[in-house]
Amino acid sequence: MNTPDNNPYRDTSPANAKPLVPDQGSMLVGFFIGWGLIIGIIVITIFIVSVMINIAEAMSGGNSVIYQISGLVSFLIPIVFIVAAMIWFGKKGKSKIVKGIGAAIISLIALAILLVAACFGILSSGGWH
Repeated sequence: MNTPDNNPYRDTSPANAKPLVPDQGSMLVGFFIGWGLIIGIIVITIFIVSVMINIAEAMSGGNSVIYQISGLVSFLIPIVFIVAAMIWFGKKGKSKIVKGIGAAIISLIALAILLVAACFGILSSGGWH
């Protein structure tokens, strides 16, 4: 029934020790990373699109397929980089940072909806005066 413990080393860990959980990051850090990505990528995208439009105007006087491509690029570049960042942090095991980036995207969408609603409210009430 009771067998003696032949282990010469004593267990020094506390009885209520929790198992080690890998660091998953912080949602607040992810939120700030998300907004930093949104602002930084939009600034870079504006620069790239303006260069593409200047090239289009120089080549064909402004009537070119490059205008359509620049519109597509200005829409896709931020989405691609933010999704890539979420995948990268997810593969590193930083699930809370991924959630924070998602919260930043949701707050961007909410901010856009509020701004559009405010503009419609101002316009429907008789203008800006």
